[in-house]
Amino acid sequence: MPADAHADESGASGRVVRLSINSTGSDEYASVHGRISIRSKGTAIEVYSWGGTMCPASKLSEAEIRALQHAFHNRNSTTIAPRYKSGEVKGTRCLVAFELSGG
Repeated sequence: MPADAHADESGASGRVVRLSINSTGSDEYASVHGRISIRSKGTAIEVYSWGGTMCPASKLSEAEIRALQHAFHNRNSTTIAPRYKSGEVKGTRCLVAFELSGG
């Protein structure tokens, strides 16, 4: 029986304040390939993950990871609007798409 498909959800827009990428040699790589933390207006910080057993359907390309790195390095002038799906672990937000904006 196929699983129900859920629509992408929109996260709050904000600035990338942390970017974590696990290499294949990392003990955490099997669980998660990477995470970003986004601070929205105020002090709220949300974490979005991709890859591994936590987010098996969320794979980011090298170009997408470079775009996230660029957003982190230019966080004072770039905002990100994440889109996510729920992960395999309760409370996990799996990054499936994002939009970057200047300003």
